[in-house]
Amino acid sequence: MFPVQLIDLYMSKLPKNPKASYMQPMQRIDSDPTRPWYQITPIGVNTLKNMMAKMSELAGLSNRYTNHSLRATACTRMFNAGIPKKIIAEFSGHRSSKGLQKYEHTSTHTSYKGGWVGNKRRKNQEIRCTADLKFSKLYYKKYNYSILHVN
Repeated sequence: MFPVQLIDLYMSKLPKNPKASYMQPMQRIDSDPTRPWYQITPIGVNTLKNMMAKMSELAGLSNRYTNHSLRATACTRMFNAGIPKKIIAEFSGHRSSKGLQKYEHTSTHTSYKGGWVGNKRRKNQEIRCTADLKFSKLYYKKYNYSILHVN
């Protein structure tokens, strides 16, 4: 399953109108495929804070990843893919694009063709990204952007 499909599946299994992105999983999952897999109650702050470090340890990864390290990586890859600062700031939770400057690095591994024009996409606009950068289709629809090709 691709990352976009996983995000879409996750979003489809949340309760209606969730108050947070990360909800507590149900103790038992109902056999009815239309029922949510998650409770209305959000996961606690400490659980979220330690989740990435715990997952990287349990997976036996060579590095200990944290929420911040993944956020920084995602921001850098979005810059390298040519995503506008306004979109990156909203995605990452930064209040302004000024706070993103530390993540703005150039890379020879990414390229994009076409230009961003406000919220409108240009005809035949294309973004190519060799990084593992994929977003939910819903996120792109919200801003009227599209990715025509992802390497």
